Amino acid sequence: MKFHSVLVIYNEKCTKSPSVNYLVSQRVVLSSFILCDNSTDESIKKNNRLFCEKSNIVYIDMKGNMGLSKAYNKAISLISDHEDNWVVFFDQDTRILPDFFEQLESSIKEHPDIYIHVPYVLSSQKGIQISPSKIFGYHVKRRSYPRAAGVYFDSTAINTGMAVKRCVFSKVGKYNEELFLDYIDHYFIREYKKYFKGIVLFNARLMQEFSDHEQKDFDAEVKRFMIYKRDFYVFCKNSFWGRFYYFAKITFRSFKLSLKHKNITFLILLVLKSSGRDNENES
Repeated sequence: MKFHSVLVIYNEKCTKSPSVNYLVSQRVVLSSFILCDNSTDESIKKNNRLFCEKSNIVYIDMKGNMGLSKAYNKAISLISDHEDNWVVFFDQDTRILPDFFEQLESSIKEHPDIYIHVPYVLSSQKGIQISPSKIFGYHVKRRSYPRAAGVYFDSTAINTGMAVKRCVFSKVGKYNEELFLDYIDHYFIREYKKYFKGIVLFNARLMQEFSDHEQKDFDAEVKRFMIYKRDFYVFCKNSFWGRFYYFAKITFRSFKLSLKHKNITFLILLVLKSSGRDNENES
């Protein structure tokens, strides 16, 4: 089997990314390492381009922040649809333990007929399990306790650390480019399950920093809310109950944020129609 790592970076130097540094150290086990740069800071992009040239990393300049789906799809298009190829995704802020690829290889050998393998992902801030999660229709819920490694049919997972056999994208399609940041992984796994079996949880642990755990200022949280609002609608819009759940959850979220900031902006945004313009400020 051949592993091809894909990482999207945004306004951060490669040298400061724990996941980039780990993957550089693992080049002996990687057939390729593709870095998609969504950065808008030209000095950071220049630094990252030079770093990739020196480290034998395939560098893709996305020409601005195009979101995760478009960046992932650009990288996937560079990987051949060969039977042995696996695509492994990572976030820029993931801390990866040394035995990750060893555990992944063992998992694939044990479950060769399952085409998505995911690790345990823990929050570095609180140590709680972030992924994999339960999914009921459109509701994704974190598990209160970790499951044993194995094959599961009622689970979903986030992208970081997820390994997908390359041929899956030829059958299922690539990531939905209507989604900019949120739910792209859960949407993809939902589509995957229409054609394939469950997913495998394997014995590797990653530590992840999530922006949702950080204290944001008001402007940053408004921007983040608009992205979440639009992406969550795309995730839910294909049925009446999905749209109902979307409205209920977004309404609750907007009230919660309005109380937190003592500002009605989030309630005003609640009634605005989601559109492609929501993400313009991210480009």
